[in-house]
Amino acid sequence: MNALYEYISKQILDHLTKRRVVVWYDSREEFRPYIRELRGGADVEGCKLEQVQIGEATVNLCEFTGSFFEVKFAVEPVVATDNPQPLLVYVPGVERNRVESLLMELEKAGHCYEWQLKRQARNVLRQQYSDGQIDEMLASDTVTYEDIVGLLKAENGRKSMLKVIFESARDNSDLIADWIADPGSNAVLAEKSAEGELFKLVESRLGLELVDEIDLDEARTKTIRYVLVGEFRDDFEGEPPTATAMIPVPQTKEHTKFIRDVAQALRQRHGDAYVKIADKVEADLRLSKDAIPPELLGKIDTFRFEEVALLHYVGQLIYDREFDKARAVVRDHRRSFWTDREPRRWNQWEACRLMTELGSLAQAVRDALPSKTASPMAWIQAYTAEDGWYRLDWIQRNLGALIASMTEEPESEDALNQVRSDYEQTLQEMATGVAEAMHQANWSIPEALCQTQVYPDPTFPVGR
Repeated sequence: MNALYEYISKQILDHLTKRRVVVWYDSREEFRPYIRELRGGADVEGCKLEQVQIGEATVNLCEFTGSFFEVKFAVEPVVATDNPQPLLVYVPGVERNRVESLLMELEKAGHCYEWQLKRQARNVLRQQYSDGQIDEMLASDTVTYEDIVGLLKAENGRKSMLKVIFESARDNSDLIADWIADPGSNAVLAEKSAEGELFKLVESRLGLELVDEIDLDEARTKTIRYVLVGEFRDDFEGEPPTATAMIPVPQTKEHTKFIRDVAQALRQRHGDAYVKIADKVEADLRLSKDAIPPELLGKIDTFRFEEVALLHYVGQLIYDREFDKARAVVRDHRRSFWTDREPRRWNQWEACRLMTELGSLAQAVRDALPSKTASPMAWIQAYTAEDGWYRLDWIQRNLGALIASMTEEPESEDALNQVRSDYEQTLQEMATGVAEAMHQANWSIPEALCQTQVYPDPTFPVGR
């Protein structure tokens, strides 16, 4: 048997094991050869129950030959039991009727297929070929089951040359990322005459056309720019910078998604190479020199300048007391490729996060301060509540400890001075309010435990 037969058999057997019944609609009659193989090469001889072997299981097969009533009558002895034997009902040349199907009971009780040959074939062909090759193989509308079997036999045991060269790649996005990250691989590609296969894969999956006459080094440079600029442009929330206009734009959502997959594979698998690649593209296109509004940068920091620009933007938001906007930017960018590689950059973002929380909470506390007639106990309860004002001091201490441990000054120094000033002002208003409340209460708080009572009463009660 062939790999396609084995693959289909496994799918059917898995569902028969779980549901006992499979109804298979094959409107294009693409899988008749498979059913014929199940019978040992024989054609159907009327609508009846037959026993065939799928893997190690004996399965009842019934093929539709023009009458659904015949099918129902033929399979009745099998399905009219509490524990039916495995049953495969094959319905060639008919579209499934999801509303008035005469086999509805079987379809609902079991599992229903509406397979297309090319989709199933692609899963098998990927064991030997790259997606670029498979696209070319399956381009014709006349590809048959026998054609797929022939392809598998013709190249039996031989993998795609790209998969031989980039053997550690798990999928095509990894494969292209491995090529991009290693300029030395171009020599191997040329030696193995694999340029054509690579170019077809790039065109098929990324949508970037690389003419056959192009040099591999030039092709690699074009692909690098196409991938990085493609991800940056897709993530950008406005009109892309003019510097990116020279780079082709992907034409489909599938191409754009694959661009993101390749860029992510580059960062995950080849971090050191990605830094050099991204910095070179950024410098070549002079992206950091362009007037790019930071608020339009998306959630993925493709280039180094984005992380730097966004950190400055957050500092300005904090200084302007736009804490909700600052919090959102910090949430999306404090963990990125660039900050994960450089702890000092992560510290800068963490400082901004704490500044945002300190400034926001200081503002909230000032807005919620008790009236002048409030009792001292009201102040105490507001400070000590589960989400109370004590958090203001806690955040300030954490911010101070972080800044003291940093090897460089916070880049958002104006923002730091601003929130510290807001914190001090809040403390001053709190101190003034508490003093006034204590004065009005004759410096007595009957509802609260005095400090001199903590040891003898709650800790070691005398006489108990």
